[in-house]
Amino acid sequence: MREKQILEKIARHQHSSQQLVRRSQIILKAGDGLNNQQVARVLSIHRETVRQWRER
Repeated sequence: MREKQILEKIARHQHSSQQLVRRSQIILKAGDGLNNQQVARVLSIHRETVRQWRER
């Protein structure tokens, strides 16, 4: 639960890098049970981007 709170804070923080914010958003959506296609649609990004981040 603590990790989710940290990711949510990063995703909302105005001074976080865009890359870190995007990765946090992907992780949070994946944690909610969304698959790559759903995460991509919700965040308006390419499915391949989601796949690459999830593999790291």
